[in-house]
Amino acid sequence: AGVRLTICVDTVAASGGYMMACVADHLVAAPFAMVGSIGVIAGVPNFHKLLERNEVEFLQVTAGKYKRTVNVLTPNTEEGLAKFKEDIDIIHEAFKEHIKQCRPALDVDEVATGEVWLGRAALERGLIDEVGVGEAVLRRKAQEGFDVFELSLAKEKRQGLAKLLEGLGSGGAGAAQVFAHSLGESLRSVWGRVLGEAGAPLEPRLEAVQFRGSSVKPDSTR
Repeated sequence: AGVRLTICVDTVAASGGYMMACVADHLVAAPFAMVGSIGVIAGVPNFHKLLERNEVEFLQVTAGKYKRTVNVLTPNTEEGLAKFKEDIDIIHEAFKEHIKQCRPALDVDEVATGEVWLGRAALERGLIDEVGVGEAVLRRKAQEGFDVFELSLAKEKRQGLAKLLEGLGSGGAGAAQVFAHSLGESLRSVWGRVLGEAGAPLEPRLEAVQFRGSSVKPDSTR
C-alpha cells in the first residue's frame, strides 16, 4: 500500500514480540527495552517415576509413529527426545528465516542465540534502527506535520446500573447489596412521609434490586 511502518518498543520485544516487531520498515527501541530472544524453548515434566512408586500404571495408545514424542506420564525414549529436538530446531529455523526476510542486512545466525539485548546493544547488532522512546517519535512526527491519532479497542457498552456494578469485579456484589439496602430505606422513608400526609395505613412492598452475577437476594417488607 506504500505506507511505511514504524514500530516503537518501549519495554519488551522478545521472542514472539520481536517476530512481530521486525516486520517494521523502521524499528525503534527504548534504551532499556529488551530486544531479541530469537530462540525456541519447550519442556514438559515427567511423573512416571512417581506413578511407579505408587503402583499406578498409565496406558497410552497412539496412531502415528511420532504422535507423542515426549511424555508426561510414561518414560521418554531416546528416539522420541531426538524427534522433539528436531521439531524445535525446525521452528527455530523458520523463525530465523522470517527475520532474514524482514531484515536482510541482519546477521541472523549471530543473534539467533536466544539472548536478549538492551536498546543500544540491539542497535549495534542490527536488531533495531534507532534508540528512542515512542513518545519522542510521535512528537517528532507531529512537528514534521504528520497527524497523530490514538487508537484503542472499543469498550463494551454497559447498560443500566446492574452492568455498572457488575464491572466493579469482586466488590460488585457488595456494592450492589449496599445500594439495594440504601434504595429500600430511601423508598420506605419517602412512602412514610406520603402516608403521614394522606393518613393511609398501607405500606408498600419493597424488593431489593437483583443484580446479575451477585449474591444479593431480594429483601421484601410488607
